[in-house]
Amino acid sequence: MKGFYITYIALVLLFVSGPAISQTYTYNATKSGCTNSWMDGNCWDKVNIPGCSLNSSSTFPPIIAATALPGYNAIRNNCDVNVILNQTLTLDPGFDFAFNGPIYNITLTDGVSLNIARHTYLIERAVLSFLHATGTGESRVNIDGNIFYNKQSVVNIRNGIILETDNVLNPSSNQFEGILFQVDPQATFRIGGTLSFTNGNSNKVIVEGTFEVRQLNLDAGNPGTTPTAIANKNALIIKGTGSSNVCSGINIKGDSFLSVEVGGALNLVSLELAGSALFDIYGAANIKSMTMLGDSWMRMFAGSQFINQTFTKSSGSARIFKCGTEVAMPSTSVGGCTAGYTLFPAEEEWADFSGDWCFRLLPIKILEEQLIYEEKYNQIHLHWVTTAEWENSHFEIERSVKGVEDFVQIGTVKGMGWSNDQVTYSFEDSDYPMTGDRLYYRIKQVDLKGRYSFGHIMSVTPFSIHKSLAIWYVYPNPSKGNKLTVRLGEINPSNDLSIRFRIINAFSTTEEYLVSSERKVNDILSNLVRQLPKGINILEIQVDKRFEMIKFIVD
Repeated sequence: MKGFYITYIALVLLFVSGPAISQTYTYNATKSGCTNSWMDGNCWDKVNIPGCSLNSSSTFPPIIAATALPGYNAIRNNCDVNVILNQTLTLDPGFDFAFNGPIYNITLTDGVSLNIARHTYLIERAVLSFLHATGTGESRVNIDGNIFYNKQSVVNIRNGIILETDNVLNPSSNQFEGILFQVDPQATFRIGGTLSFTNGNSNKVIVEGTFEVRQLNLDAGNPGTTPTAIANKNALIIKGTGSSNVCSGINIKGDSFLSVEVGGALNLVSLELAGSALFDIYGAANIKSMTMLGDSWMRMFAGSQFINQTFTKSSGSARIFKCGTEVAMPSTSVGGCTAGYTLFPAEEEWADFSGDWCFRLLPIKILEEQLIYEEKYNQIHLHWVTTAEWENSHFEIERSVKGVEDFVQIGTVKGMGWSNDQVTYSFEDSDYPMTGDRLYYRIKQVDLKGRYSFGHIMSVTPFSIHKSLAIWYVYPNPSKGNKLTVRLGEINPSNDLSIRFRIINAFSTTEEYLVSSERKVNDILSNLVRQLPKGINILEIQVDKRFEMIKFIVD
């Protein structure tokens, strides 16, 4: 296997050799005119490099619509592209796209996320790499859509990066070959749906870190079991430091290949080997249900460990080997062979052994997250939909008014717990700070054991009238009858004011209150609003010589 791995990497380097110079773009949201957009040249510091005439005209890191993907010959002389992100950014150009460059490196500083809101396409023979600035810590790339691969395209997920996407698919019926997904030892590649290599050959996922996927489908490839033949198969290869958790199952047929090397670990619910598929175990394979069909092969090498609940061999042509000796079943003993097989027949024993690996990193599958601002009612609504849940306790809604580094919890929504159906959730924020600043929201999902993960960061700037400190107003307006707050604009909220106020409505008038600070007004209002009738109410308020009547609604 080691010789095969070196040969494959050399082949990839041959495919992606390109120019030695590169164009660097550094995100800088503090620049004048920046609209917090990837496609706004005002947001990027760019150093023009002599010799980059083919693609240096772009003021932002170049992307191209998926409907106009260039062939490799059209971009091979372009400069490499280096992108440096030092704060969380959402990339939504309004169309499906590809990162346009022969070698495209996106480096994220620690804690930063790149949220991609479209399907992402790979360009033929091009290399796309996601890197953490130091290699230690954690940064995320969230692709809210699919990755569509292309001929001999490469995606590198480097140490410190968590890359999440919906599916990895072939965008057409073309028999692409030479696709590579490389997961470094301290990196994670997570696919909420399916990865499919169903035609072509030499397509690989090489895992040295963590690989999570719901369903993996491998087909096609070249026949044979020699190292040369294996190098031309579609494959999942789990290296010595890697682990792969497949939460639905793996279907392998044609001439595809699955390998767990020494020190690697594979955990999955089901495995079906068909056609002329080849499965090699040097490390640990924990497979709840396995079936062998057609002319498939399974080889257990010295020192390997295979733990299983049910094993079915449905074809007389399927072959099983332990330490080079053909056997009838994996449980068959071979003298002197250290390949181990353990059977966990009882469901409860299997559950105790496997724990929650399958859903530990994929507790829910979120289909969409949406933020809506209703200007008429001064209300902000969050909507999200899940298509699968496992041990989902609840969601915590977090808001920040100081950028993306200062989130605080503002509410909770109970989760379904377990579900394979689509579930819709919502949360209303009608009590947000009316300062005119941009507000940031995110949804924190918490499972029954207290583990959590975050959704995308969403933002909104409420109606501009709230930006004027010269206007007095009450909020939330309408009020749900549980809270009411007054903002006195330019009035200094000190403790030596003279504030008189009362509330008038069609049914009654409250007593007149005399207090000395805005805070004390709000303490009284929060109690009064619970006693007010639904409909229109008027806050009559006087501060020193200034008098206002402010209309609000109790809903």
